[in-house]
Amino acid sequence: MAVLILAEDIDATCDGMVIALHERGQVVHRVNTAWFPAHLSVSARLCGDQWVGHLRTPGRVIELEEITAVWYRTPRAYQFPAELTPAEKAYKPVQLVAA
Repeated sequence: MAVLILAEDIDATCDGMVIALHERGQVVHRVNTAWFPAHLSVSARLCGDQWVGHLRTPGRVIELEEITAVWYRTPRAYQFPAELTPAEKAYKPVQLVAA
């Protein structure tokens, strides 16, 4: 069981929460959504009533099945890299529907 905290990199209130949760023996993962897609990737799907998959950063892999609570503090919006080609910028994922 783990808590996922979505917050900016520098946030004193969030720092205090991480310390308090650790003192209670809780596993805590802190992620800034602004890291996406350069330093954060997401692979997820809904399996029944539970999300399965992972969040991957350069330093760790967070299994979504382990997350029991999320604190959405103050993450910044992600931005795609300026180096994307016009085709990459125009890409729209296709949703597959099971037959």
